[in-house]
Amino acid sequence: MASGGPRIVMGVDIFSGNPSSREEALYSVVILKGGSIYAEYESVSLSRLVRLSWEHRPETIGIDNIYELGSSEEDVARIASLLPPDTVLRQVTLWPEGFITLREAARRVGINLPQAKLSSIETARVAAELAYRGVGSRIKVVEEKTRIIVARGHRGGRPGGMSSQRYNRRVRAAILRMTREIRRRLDSNGFDYDLVFRKSEGGLERAVFIVYAPRSRLQGIVRSMNNIDIRVEVRPIYSSRLEFEYPRTLRKAGYLIVGIDPGVTLGLALLDLSGRPVLLSSYKEFDRTEIISVVERSGVPVLMATDVRSVPEAVKKLAAAFNVPIFSPPQDLSTMEKHEIAQSYAAKYGVKIPDTHVRDALAAAVKAYRSVEQKLAQAESYLSRIGLDLSKDMIKVAIIRGKTIAEALEEEIERLMSSTPREPHHVQPHLEEKARSEDYGREQRLEEEIRRLKLEKASMARRIKELRWRIEELEQALNARSRELNIELIRDREIENLRVRNKGLAEKISELEEKIKQLEEKIGELRELLSMTAKGEVVPVTMIDKLTTTGLQRLGRKPGKGEIVYVANPNIYEAEAVAGLAESGVAGVLVDQAEGGGLLDVLRRSGIPVLTLHDYLVYMDDSILLVDPRVREVAKEEKRRLREMRRKLDLARLIEEYRVRRKKRMGSRVEGG
Repeated sequence: MASGGPRIVMGVDIFSGNPSSREEALYSVVILKGGSIYAEYESVSLSRLVRLSWEHRPETIGIDNIYELGSSEEDVARIASLLPPDTVLRQVTLWPEGFITLREAARRVGINLPQAKLSSIETARVAAELAYRGVGSRIKVVEEKTRIIVARGHRGGRPGGMSSQRYNRRVRAAILRMTREIRRRLDSNGFDYDLVFRKSEGGLERAVFIVYAPRSRLQGIVRSMNNIDIRVEVRPIYSSRLEFEYPRTLRKAGYLIVGIDPGVTLGLALLDLSGRPVLLSSYKEFDRTEIISVVERSGVPVLMATDVRSVPEAVKKLAAAFNVPIFSPPQDLSTMEKHEIAQSYAAKYGVKIPDTHVRDALAAAVKAYRSVEQKLAQAESYLSRIGLDLSKDMIKVAIIRGKTIAEALEEEIERLMSSTPREPHHVQPHLEEKARSEDYGREQRLEEEIRRLKLEKASMARRIKELRWRIEELEQALNARSRELNIELIRDREIENLRVRNKGLAEKISELEEKIKQLEEKIGELRELLSMTAKGEVVPVTMIDKLTTTGLQRLGRKPGKGEIVYVANPNIYEAEAVAGLAESGVAGVLVDQAEGGGLLDVLRRSGIPVLTLHDYLVYMDDSILLVDPRVREVAKEEKRRLREMRRKLDLARLIEEYRVRRKKRMGSRVEGG
């Protein structure tokens, strides 16, 4: 529905069939526009009902039993997910005290119904009227969510030879790259999510995604991992369900100005329409639905506020969820200004500001309140002057939403005319006799009727003026559209083609820009590593998948004397390749685990030192491996130890052979003597 146009609601009732049986359920549908019947449909299938909701875009869909749409919570949740995102589903017969009949709900708001049983289309009309008046319970579909955490790896450890500062920069850059990659994947697959992160020099310290989808939908898109530098944790939060939310007017909740400071720790400040504090608190890693729940328990938000000029994405999404406008200052609030606002506010109301997150949220809320304070004071003064008994809060809300004082007054008058008649006041004991008198009762009824008719007359005159203007506007528009239809169809088709092409190009540009950023970061990292290599701070290592003749041939060269070689898979090897490696005089071999038999024993017997990669690793990717220069000294010492061990073994073998030969000679002399 276009902003500022007449309100549109839809009433629905089951016409025939049953959603829990094999017989297809059919529905009656009534559309109200500005409180009047705009369209009616009978024998509508569920798929057509959904299509009509997208065609008319109702603000609310009213129904007397939510399970007429489906036989289970899962079915209803599935249907609700197919409706337009701004459409509210409302069960008009579910009130705070429990379930009541449709007739009782209609009676409570002053709708007179015939005694005979209502037809399906009549029931849909009543449901639409009740939904238009906002009674009953709003149905919220709470979907399963997933939390994705990107942080420093549990198994991380600064490699030897790398400074702590350089290692921290490397980890932060890795967290930033992974966060961007996960965000790209979520965006390209159309997921709704919130992202909070903590910045630091060179990248991010931590990032948390709240994805509004079950864990199963993320299979193959984002997975848990944990390496030397970073870890990614993917955790489900809870399962889909329905929640019944009663109208805020029934809960007698106050109206709120909401200040938000989004982040890993979120600051929240709630003020009433007089600027007094309702709630000042901060929350760590709260998701959007939890924040909405906290706010709604405190009242009804009418304005969302931030302390920065460029509105954060999280604030935009919260404002959209509440359908309220956003206040942002002309320029970012300075730390000094936020401190002064918080201090003066704390002194005035005697409240405590627990942390900087709450301080920033409070400063935003106070700034937003001050931006409308003068208009609200003018409205209150005007109401006092004219003496009309109207809700000041409702008029203030309308003004905050952009209405003039006159428009807000007329809107409140119309709301009162369509609301439940007021209950009579209890009379004092000494007036009971007079209150029971017929003349007094007739006088009271007539005064009430006159007041009602005056209000109705003023509203009808305004309505007639609007309708006449609307008729003229529609006639002019119809004539213009008839002349321009063919031209417009051709133009719209071309515009749509260009829009699709432009969107594809924009996505491609964004993807290429992201790749460029990643490559620039990679180049910077490689330049630093190259500088370290030139200075001798790191040692390059030759990488071999398997120590076989084929594996050595793939290198395109034979490892030279004094080189360090890394073997990725030591379980597969050939004796010829080991002999060739020994002949080349390599300084040593690195493996992931330098324990166990097989190749490692063969290498050591060949005089080649075997060391553990993790003890010396500085940097590693698919084609580059750099290690701490200490590896050369350790390999040299290990080779010396292996030679010494081999020399001792050779000496022991020679002594043993000598003993055997001598024993044989002694035996021969005894036999000859």
